Amino acid sequence: MGNEIEVKQTLREALDAGGQLVGERNHGDPLGFVVVRSDQRVQAVEDIVAKHLSKPRRVDQTVVMLTPDSFADYILIYKTDETKIFAFSTDNPDAVPEFTAFMDYHAPKFEGDNGARWKSHVAKFNPRFTEEWNRFVRAAKKPMNQTDFSIWVEENLKTITQPPSADLLELVQTLEGKRNITCNQLVRLTNGRTKLEFDEEIELKGGASSTQKATTDFPNEIQLGIAPFMGVSKYEVTARLRYRIQERKIVFWYEPVDLHLVIKDVVDEMVELITEKTGLKPLLGSATS
Repeated sequence: MGNEIEVKQTLREALDAGGQLVGERNHGDPLGFVVVRSDQRVQAVEDIVAKHLSKPRRVDQTVVMLTPDSFADYILIYKTDETKIFAFSTDNPDAVPEFTAFMDYHAPKFEGDNGARWKSHVAKFNPRFTEEWNRFVRAAKKPMNQTDFSIWVEENLKTITQPPSADLLELVQTLEGKRNITCNQLVRLTNGRTKLEFDEEIELKGGASSTQKATTDFPNEIQLGIAPFMGVSKYEVTARLRYRIQERKIVFWYEPVDLHLVIKDVVDEMVELITEKTGLKPLLGSATS
């Protein structure tokens, strides 16, 4: 009762503030508006008295979740018959998908109600790339010498699945351990590997040296198991290994294959998870809040 008296008193003060306020205009808001004489600024009475109410008249909240599970759990708590979820993604593998849920989205029109809603209670989910994914993408198509490629393989031992990462690392480090080699040519083999032909200078007793011809071969493709985003499963990612001889030294780099399809599969997985947990299938598209 005391709170109601306080609200009425605040309204009275807002409307009769020593000539600063003039009249009341009803613009369809239940609490109405007042016009400030000094600059003819229209101010909602609700803004004046909101802090005196026992609770807000509606939820005005935007939350940002970090995983699809948390996003779905939040929706499950607050969803209504009017809740809608939107999912937006592109073919650009560098672009982060966007998921937006409006707990109070517009409703269909019916007699006496045009269906318009405030859309003021919003949950957002913009997946975050994992460090493993960022490391893989950052180094793509960048030429590396033997030492740099060896370091890259070592940093990604847990994600390289084929060939076995330990075997690939041993292969690169064995070549790196040969200090005096001169690369001659690269030959693409029919078994899906590339052969490197090189000369190795071997030091003999007495300071003499001898040149020995040798070969080694490398895979043309590698497979990695990487979770692109936090909170999703690992996906198989393929990269084509490339080699060239530059100033008689071998240079390595890799080119990812169809990353946009990997991202598409991940988005499909997240849509399926959100649908299953919330009972609401995300609409493919976007909506402004």
